[in-house]
Amino acid sequence: MARATLLFAVACLFTSLTATASPAAIARVEALLSSTQSLRANFTQEVRDGNGKLVQSAAGTFVLQKPGRFRWDYTTPAQAIVADGTKLWFYDADLAQVTVRRQRDVLTQAPAMLLAGKGKVAAGFDADELPAAVGLDWLRLVPRGGAGDFRELRLGFAGTDLREMELVDRLGQRTRIRFTALERNVKLAAATFQFKIPPDTDVVGDTK
Repeated sequence: MARATLLFAVACLFTSLTATASPAAIARVEALLSSTQSLRANFTQEVRDGNGKLVQSAAGTFVLQKPGRFRWDYTTPAQAIVADGTKLWFYDADLAQVTVRRQRDVLTQAPAMLLAGKGKVAAGFDADELPAAVGLDWLRLVPRGGAGDFRELRLGFAGTDLREMELVDRLGQRTRIRFTALERNVKLAAATFQFKIPPDTDVVGDTK
């Protein structure tokens, strides 16, 4: 669930949004999209079941570079998700395994899985504004036609900065991601998005 949630979150963040919604909601998202070419932040992630019980927590760092490159490095647990523009790498240190997929295959398996300026979510989502809470302004994205395995994605803003994301799946499970030390439009080395396979790691998929 963590992997799918993060991939969806990135896709929604950095694609164009022109779905039916309130003008203010659209303006808020488009301000973020148009002003962001790269991003770097720390994050914490919590997953709670339908009763609000904490079932998983994680933390790490996140970087993104348009078009089509991003990296999530988990410190707890030790995992990584790396998109280099062509391949998507899922690494699990505990399993000593990396799974390699083509980005276009993974990011088109659900509505709006089009990354970093390569597509639009106009056909997939409606958006509206929610009441302010915990010091943030909130926007909700809801998939049209009941597609996908989630009910909604909520984005929490401070000004034009995204600070929190919350995804609610079909079973009522909630995954919340909080960003801190967020920097936009920073210079990122190309090597940031190159995944090097650690020694003694099993590889599943085609690395070529």
